[in-house]
Amino acid sequence: MLFSRRPSLRIVMILVIALFALHWTFFGPRIPRPRPDEWNSMSWSKPHGPPHHDHAAAHDDHRNPIARPHDADKAAPGDDESVFKPIPPKANASPTVSHVVGKPSKSPLPCATAEGIDDIVLIIKTGATEAVEKLPIHFNTTMECFPHVLIFSDFGETMDGHVIHDALSDVSEEIRLQDKDFELWRRLHEKGRADLRPDELSTAHKLADPAAGTGNPESGGWRLDKFKNLPMLGKTLELKPDRKWYIFTDADTFVSWSNMVEWTKKMDHTEQLYAGSAAVISDQIFGHGGSGYLLSAATIKAGAKLYAEQQKKWDEFASSHWAGDCVLATALETDLDIKLFWAFPMIQGGDPAIMDFSEIGYDKKVWCFPAMTYHHLSPENIEAMWEFEQEWTSSELGKKEPMRHGDIFKQWLLPKLKTKSEIREWSDWDNHAKDVVEDAEVNDTAGCRAKCEGNSTCMEYSYSKGICKTYDKISLGTADTDKLGIDSGWMMNRINNFVNDFDHCDGGETEGKWIIP
Repeated sequence: MLFSRRPSLRIVMILVIALFALHWTFFGPRIPRPRPDEWNSMSWSKPHGPPHHDHAAAHDDHRNPIARPHDADKAAPGDDESVFKPIPPKANASPTVSHVVGKPSKSPLPCATAEGIDDIVLIIKTGATEAVEKLPIHFNTTMECFPHVLIFSDFGETMDGHVIHDALSDVSEEIRLQDKDFELWRRLHEKGRADLRPDELSTAHKLADPAAGTGNPESGGWRLDKFKNLPMLGKTLELKPDRKWYIFTDADTFVSWSNMVEWTKKMDHTEQLYAGSAAVISDQIFGHGGSGYLLSAATIKAGAKLYAEQQKKWDEFASSHWAGDCVLATALETDLDIKLFWAFPMIQGGDPAIMDFSEIGYDKKVWCFPAMTYHHLSPENIEAMWEFEQEWTSSELGKKEPMRHGDIFKQWLLPKLKTKSEIREWSDWDNHAKDVVEDAEVNDTAGCRAKCEGNSTCMEYSYSKGICKTYDKISLGTADTDKLGIDSGWMMNRINNFVNDFDHCDGGETEGKWIIP
């Protein structure tokens, strides 16, 4: 009997196992899987997230999504190198903000371990009204290369795990608690970021740079900015006391890590050095903050000591002033006899999308000099510059030569205008042509184009609502975000001829030699 039952038992056991497997498959516990839209927010907790940065983060980026330009010569889809990849705007942040942007690297990039990079601290200055717009792009670009980054603002908070320090917490108590310029600071400390009104955010306005001589004095963030530069010296030393070089920038500033490393290697950090791009207010020359200014260890220590000893004096001076970078320069020069060392055009405030690459300023040919900084960049162009630098430093030429402004023009800007036709033309795009054509007969884009063609020095033109403009300079420009119906065009044969004629540098004082004391 036993032997006769064994086949039946085997069949029963097989059926039981099969039924159990089916039940587990369809009714068992589920393993949670992230939705596609959750991957970005999870990326920081993955085993191969971005490298950890001490204590701080970066700041300030500037969101102006760039629309895909229309190509008049009908380049084939996928064959247009001029197309930007816009990053969608992010919603307003909460006190602890999460805005992961870009592509986290799986391992530290070569730039993060480059010889000399460990000697440099990058300090990014921002404000609560602009940080959400401008800062996130730096987390997976700028901060991948600079291992020492500090972010200062008028409001201490954490964004995507990066600490943003309050630059104003130690300003004289009387000013913090009573000065009308600190009204926003007091609100933020009482109620937090949630108390910011939509009209106070940088996304609601095209806020001007205070040091440019214009601005919005009604903006609370703008009025607070002038108090930050001097207090940031001591706070920076508290967090990073043992580095050799300190580069201070704004959040919409691109800084070349490779050129910064090579430049600082050529100078002595024990000497008092304050280097930047010169600006002037009431006869006081100062390093323009948006362009970036470099302080040696000797200078930042002397400046921090001065502010600690004479804080009331300099806080009151800042209260009566309107530009913090000028306040800093005044303190360094009047009390310490440390004057600005002019580093233009390596450090400069141009935006590569609209600047004049043919400029010769202070007898220096911009084209030939190492590109250290660019200012007023959109987040998209900060990312584009960062990616370009990674490609440049990985190339055979980049291993031997610094990345110069002319290289940016030839290998970043010019390919975007690449075309088989003599004329490149885009709709809904503003190339920032400047010279208005006074001719009543010009009433469309074709007529404006003809005006440019008829002028042998004209490089580009634009037309919108009856206004034709031409220009003898070359700029890429920006998307027509105001929906003005702007058509822009470039005379490509003339532009290519310009490059062939202009692209020469003798490596001397006026044509490309490193600017050092």
